[in-house]
Amino acid sequence: YTIADLVADLRAPTPSAAAELIVPVHEELHQGLEELRRQLVSAITKQIRSIGEELRGFLARPPDLSRRLAQERLALDELYTRLQGSMEKAMERARLERGHALQSILHLDPRERAAAGRAELGGLAQRLITSLRFIIQEGRAGLERESGMLHSLSPLQVLARGYSIVRLLPQGEVVRDSGILKPGDRLRITFHRGEAACSVNEEQE
Repeated sequence: YTIADLVADLRAPTPSAAAELIVPVHEELHQGLEELRRQLVSAITKQIRSIGEELRGFLARPPDLSRRLAQERLALDELYTRLQGSMEKAMERARLERGHALQSILHLDPRERAAAGRAELGGLAQRLITSLRFIIQEGRAGLERESGMLHSLSPLQVLARGYSIVRLLPQGEVVRDSGILKPGDRLRITFHRGEAACSVNEEQE
């Protein structure tokens, strides 16, 4: 049930009593909106944090991806900031509309107050829900774009395109320059599927 449905079902012995019920309902709506805002912020924060942890794992891998991944991380931070700002603006608009609606209702007689209060609450709730849905859709689309970019930059996707990672044994140091190798060095090569061990037979320029 929505708040508007509950208000519509209220029964009061007199129009004055009905009017007195409007203010508590407004407060209930305000509390509900604040709780919804907290839930949205929490959900988006968890998604951003999860992607951030994935980024930190990627940054510990071959450094040729580090710059691109760092840029994507900055883009995610900017997205989070925009989403938070959008939610704050939506909540502020809802608070202003609630205040204006209450002021206009108080100028009516008690019977009209009750009817106008139900109408204003229903309209306000619907407008806020529409705004929040748009914010959520915008945030989801942004996260999907950034996640897709991160996926394309992940080491597994790089390996899938035919590249490999060469490590010098036994330390496991990633080899980026053949000049550090000498005959007899043992290597481990990581492919998209599986690994192979080999040794250096000769040096080439």
